[in-house]
Amino acid sequence: MATLDEKAQRGRNVPRPYIIRPPLDNGKTYYGPGETFTFDLALCADALRLFPYVVMALERLHHEGLGRRGELNNYQRGTLRILRIQAVHPLSGETRDIRPEGMQRVQMPDLPATHAQVLAEAEQLPVAGRLALEFHTPTRLISEGHTMKQPGFRPLLHRLITRLEQLSSRFSDTPLSLDVPALLEQAAQVKLVQNQTRWVELDSYSTRRRSTTPIGGLVGCAVYEAEEWGPFRPWLIWGSLLGVGKNTVKGDGWYTIHP
Repeated sequence: MATLDEKAQRGRNVPRPYIIRPPLDNGKTYYGPGETFTFDLALCADALRLFPYVVMALERLHHEGLGRRGELNNYQRGTLRILRIQAVHPLSGETRDIRPEGMQRVQMPDLPATHAQVLAEAEQLPVAGRLALEFHTPTRLISEGHTMKQPGFRPLLHRLITRLEQLSSRFSDTPLSLDVPALLEQAAQVKLVQNQTRWVELDSYSTRRRSTTPIGGLVGCAVYEAEEWGPFRPWLIWGSLLGVGKNTVKGDGWYTIHP
């Protein structure tokens, strides 16, 4: 899954081809014996071939545990087992069991989201007027070296387009070819008319590096207004599937669109 590329045009840290959506559960952080939780994992294009390795990694949680070492567990990680793995189409919601409960054999997921399906979904969004984005997990946007404390539309779209270009060029046989300057010029005309977001501080600890990384960001709802949404609609849909900003592999940058 490591994607460091010394020759990459936009820096050596190419986006990794997987996205995690954590269990929200109203902010719940403790699970007692017998309780269950569900999380989503998306793999991008050619990275789907790595799915068996993902399952193997998940199986390791049974042996190595998950979560903080605390007094309740005699300072051991919590133990768990995988009950079920399902393929879920991110637009239609169709599901298929690829490892039903009680079985060990896992099938490859076969419910991919395609660009044609995204275009059809985009037609359901308004042509003009107001559109709301609800950021479920901290969304961390960097623009010109600065961390954005407000969800301006132009920097959000810029980060999203850059992410989609890098993912498609590295993991797909049909890389994007967009007129980015023209899109950003149009995006500058989109107004942030309601900002109901707040900043959440959060750190991620790496036992390998023995250090913390800030992964905090904006959560909440932002309402935008545009004279024409047409040029942006497909990319906003893709962003709702693949996340936007930094640390999407740790669950950041998950948003949904509300017409």
